[in-house]
Amino acid sequence: MQVRLALLHVAAVTVGFLQCAADAAPLPIYLKHGLDWTEGSCLSRELQSPVNFDSQLTEPPGSLLDYHYEPIGNVTLKLAARAGTLSVDLSQKLWGGVSYDDAWFPLTRIDFRGPAEHLIKGARSPLEVQLVHQQESDPARLLIISSLISCKEPPQAGVAAVTEDYVQPVLQVNSEKFLQHFLAVRPPAAEGQSTDVVLEGDFIDLRAFLEASSGRSSSFIKYAGSLTAPPCIERTTWLVRQTRRVASNAQVKAFADSIYALTDNKGNFREVMPMNHRVLSVVGLRWLSMADMNNRPTLPRGPNPRTDDELNANRLVRQVLPKTKQVLDQTMDLAKRLQRAETAADAEWDGVAARLAAKSLAADQAATAYGDVRPPVALTSSMIA
Repeated sequence: MQVRLALLHVAAVTVGFLQCAADAAPLPIYLKHGLDWTEGSCLSRELQSPVNFDSQLTEPPGSLLDYHYEPIGNVTLKLAARAGTLSVDLSQKLWGGVSYDDAWFPLTRIDFRGPAEHLIKGARSPLEVQLVHQQESDPARLLIISSLISCKEPPQAGVAAVTEDYVQPVLQVNSEKFLQHFLAVRPPAAEGQSTDVVLEGDFIDLRAFLEASSGRSSSFIKYAGSLTAPPCIERTTWLVRQTRRVASNAQVKAFADSIYALTDNKGNFREVMPMNHRVLSVVGLRWLSMADMNNRPTLPRGPNPRTDDELNANRLVRQVLPKTKQVLDQTMDLAKRLQRAETAADAEWDGVAARLAAKSLAADQAATAYGDVRPPVALTSSMIA
């Protein structure tokens, strides 16, 4: 645990430096929802996020990822409006994380997007909650768990209704308890503002938020993608919940009002990007105690793939190898043809030089025989012929 806390501190410091660099860049402008961004990898369309899901929506999990979250309580958090997004920074303390691809990804941030960024069969939900995790040893590598939030009557798009007489939404049967923690006061509605999230005698249960209503872990669609804001780094693994969570109309509207006010009534979502034949898989999440996480056996290295990513990498290699061999063969054939052309050109030039020398010698001999001194013979096309 102490080692992980130390590594988390290093990651937080690294993220701080990266954030300082990001502060110097212009804030994301959501006028065209990212289609006009040019920073970093934002112009790429290879592995960009978000995406639309038309498949893998009912498939059962093919594998499990282990995770652990501590209840977040007895602390005051900050819900901050930063770069057009409502975020809660959790990087200063180890609240848990996810074990993925033989690496530990601590939870560092919670982002709120409205309307949602990921689509399900072309439909956009009114809200999306993103749990952002950063790898301990490589903070630029991210794992984001995303939950889409729906409500019975979504707020009108592009209409901010921030008023002075804010009242916290009342908990109802269809309320989302997770969201309620952030709505004791109105969420910040201007860049740079923040509000306190006081958790005294109460706590945020992220495990319950990830579980289905039946108490079992939900299933998530996993794919390789990117950040959805500049610099759009393509080193992000996304886990997007197959099914939407339900919240009350008032809860969703409270977030929507602040987000629309923060983004000039545009919303802070990025438009969907091409899927580009990316491999989708369905995974489940398995909660383990921290002791079990530390004692979890690691998969030995060997000739067989140990994870979905290694399996997909092997498949990709098998797909690429024939094309690579074909390109190599074509390159070698071109090199041989160029070599033959060069040899033929050298031989042709040697012949030209020999004929020129013979005609020049004959001209000199004729001039000597007749006692006539003539200037050197210039090269002409008739002589070469």
